[in-house]
Amino acid sequence: MKSLSEKQQLLAAALLVLIIKLVLWPFVEVTDADAVSRILYSFDWAKNPGWISDTIWPPGHFYVLGIGSFISSNKTLFPILIHIIVSWLAFFPVYAWLKSLSNHRKALITALLFSLSPLTLRLGSTPLAESFLLLLLPSALYFIARPNKHSVNVIWGGLMMTLACAFRYEAWLLSALLGIYFLFKKEFKNFLVFGAICSLFPIIWMISQYSSTGDLLYGIHGNSSWTQDHMGMQFETDPEVFGRRISFFAFSIFIATGPLVWLFWIAQKKYRMIEGKFFAGITIVYLIIMTCQAVNGSLMLHHRFSAGLLILLLPVINQIEWKKMEFAYSSIILTLCLSLVYPMNGIGPLPRLKNREIEEAVEKCNSILKTNQSIIIDFMGWDNTYYGLLYSESENTILIDDSMTPSQISELLKSELSRNSVLTILKSGNQLDQVLKQDNTITIKKSWLSTDGKYFILEIEKK
Repeated sequence: MKSLSEKQQLLAAALLVLIIKLVLWPFVEVTDADAVSRILYSFDWAKNPGWISDTIWPPGHFYVLGIGSFISSNKTLFPILIHIIVSWLAFFPVYAWLKSLSNHRKALITALLFSLSPLTLRLGSTPLAESFLLLLLPSALYFIARPNKHSVNVIWGGLMMTLACAFRYEAWLLSALLGIYFLFKKEFKNFLVFGAICSLFPIIWMISQYSSTGDLLYGIHGNSSWTQDHMGMQFETDPEVFGRRISFFAFSIFIATGPLVWLFWIAQKKYRMIEGKFFAGITIVYLIIMTCQAVNGSLMLHHRFSAGLLILLLPVINQIEWKKMEFAYSSIILTLCLSLVYPMNGIGPLPRLKNREIEEAVEKCNSILKTNQSIIIDFMGWDNTYYGLLYSESENTILIDDSMTPSQISELLKSELSRNSVLTILKSGNQLDQVLKQDNTITIKKSWLSTDGKYFILEIEKK
């Protein structure tokens, strides 16, 4: 690498990142419930395109995935590929932004640490909107960090952030925090220009939501309602739960960056870059806000929400004087290896099923599926259940919600059986299993049993 020019080193590093992502691609499985929901919603939207205004999520991601459905009808091919490309492209604005704050060597190493973080790799292969934050936030930071003799850089930075706001609500908060950057540098005109442009999408979205739902902040309120009312994430006084919530995102970002980064950073004795101190400050503010939301139950404990934290920390990490590239490579390898052994969900570099029985069950179910036959999937954990929903070939696949009562499940069965026979994928001992055993109005044919005896496929008909 030393014999190459800076441009050649940059391209070689970018090519390395791309090759790693493409090598990992065949091993990727879409298991995240939000990712599956986004794909299915987007494919439905593509059947009758129009302006989206009544979802709790910002609509940018739906448009991208929906347009992708015209390119490929495969529900995983384009969604995974576009996220691989978007997350890979993020390498370039991260490098350009950090180079403007330091030098080529530091920026290149930090961009590699970022691109090969387990968090970035995972988001780069999962159809979630956070992947676009990985690209758009550093792009905005690149523009606002450039010498602002002309407002064009501030305008471009604002456009990147308002576009990010169309994908994630976190970008709304991040826009406000980044606006402080201009106040920090006493650039009041740029503060006003940046704030006005950043606000373009949030204003349009709030007006659209108000016209559809009567609530300016319908999406934000809907997200909080989902986590607190449906998922039951209320404020907990239990010390163990409280401790887990208050430490979750701090530990999440530690996993994403790895221990060697912070050992080398602590060993660093001089911190010359004032921007590093500024970003350390707003990272702490952002972390405190996220932690407060996690504690009160309005933010779920998902590692993907740490994407913004990782990006804000990059100027701090960028201050490390790496004496040898071998140290950086060792940090990347150790970080990836450690992410595979932590007993927590959603932190490894690849999204994959832990239980392979559901994969076999879905394949078997699709092979015996009849025309117009519904598939009902029992709730068997978020990953397994939504994996079944995505890969089912039935035109009418229904999930049994974990909060459904036996009477609600019975009514659902009666409704589906009134039209045709039904295939069910269920787990022994769950509520659906109990309901079927007690229902004398149906005929049940056992079509498949897993090797561990936990999973069944049943064909159900009215007597």
